[in-house]
Amino acid sequence: MATGSVGSQQIGDHMSYHADSSEARELQASGLALILYSIVFIALLAYGWNFIVGGFIHPAISWIGALVMALLAWVLAKMIGGSERGIRGNKALFSALLILSAVGVFNTLMIKLEGKAIFGETIDIATKQYSLLPELAKSATANKEVSALRTRVDSLRTQLAQEITNPRNCGEGPEAAKLLSQIRQELPGFVKYSGTSRDCDNNEQLIQMYDKQIETLLYGSDVFIGANVATLEALRRRIDSEVPRELAKLDQLRKEVNSGASLIRYVRPKLEESSSAYQALTLALTSAVPSLRTGNSLAMELDVGNVRNLGEWGHLVPLLMSRLDRPQTWVYLVLSIFLDWLLVHLFSRIAALRRSMPRKRNVGGNPAALETPW
Repeated sequence: MATGSVGSQQIGDHMSYHADSSEARELQASGLALILYSIVFIALLAYGWNFIVGGFIHPAISWIGALVMALLAWVLAKMIGGSERGIRGNKALFSALLILSAVGVFNTLMIKLEGKAIFGETIDIATKQYSLLPELAKSATANKEVSALRTRVDSLRTQLAQEITNPRNCGEGPEAAKLLSQIRQELPGFVKYSGTSRDCDNNEQLIQMYDKQIETLLYGSDVFIGANVATLEALRRRIDSEVPRELAKLDQLRKEVNSGASLIRYVRPKLEESSSAYQALTLALTSAVPSLRTGNSLAMELDVGNVRNLGEWGHLVPLLMSRLDRPQTWVYLVLSIFLDWLLVHLFSRIAALRRSMPRKRNVGGNPAALETPW
């Protein structure tokens, strides 16, 4: 009788756990939380992996590949959470989960939360580098002998023009002849134009003719040829022309970044174009002035490394390392790992509840499992 009483009591205790018990409600609530969290988790992961796999497959199917990677990470979390050994007993699986999941989540956080800052900083640096080019080209191509010769000749040319247009004695008088002789000493081969007319109506034309002759002789002089003046001045004109256009493009890109333009699909290709244009200018400049290759005054390329690294599988580590001095980078990194751990924790919690909860007996005496979303 005692044994029968104990058995009856055990059956009664066992049957006291039913579908509307507090334990069952906790299990159902945990299952619902897992459903909602899984949706957010997969969305975050797929978004980050979309940019990573987009570099290997066609953009039209990159989302499929990204979703596969997200679901694979989700399955790994389910396997780890459902195991009684937990994370410690499934270190290899958890490592694989971190690689798949933390990388994707970190990429999403960097693009969505830090992307504008990274692109803005890169545009600011590029603007600074471009702005330095004209003055750097001017100083690098400067030549004392060339400057001295041009200064002397320009002074004589100005005096000659003033003497020719002198209203009291216009034309080529004795003073003009002295100036012509002095110019000839600076530029051998310089000749006085024939004619002795005192008509001053064509003085401007005469001055232009002398100016043209002087310019031709200057660039044909040994000093100018030795200093490669013609090539260097053409390069400086190219830089002075292209730099303002590139600066205007960068300014427009900054506005588009702030207005929400696609950083990866639109802004990054534009920055790559600016980088290529900058490199073409610096290569031309260092070819003309080889000494610039050895110094630190000229950056050969635009500093767009962080923009290139953002969203790229092989460049996540360099991007992470370059921004370790920023507190928000550590926040994103810790948050990425925490999101993985939380998914495993939810699966583990549900598994533990199911293992510890007795089953409700049906009318026939057979146990019926409590249903959960998983």
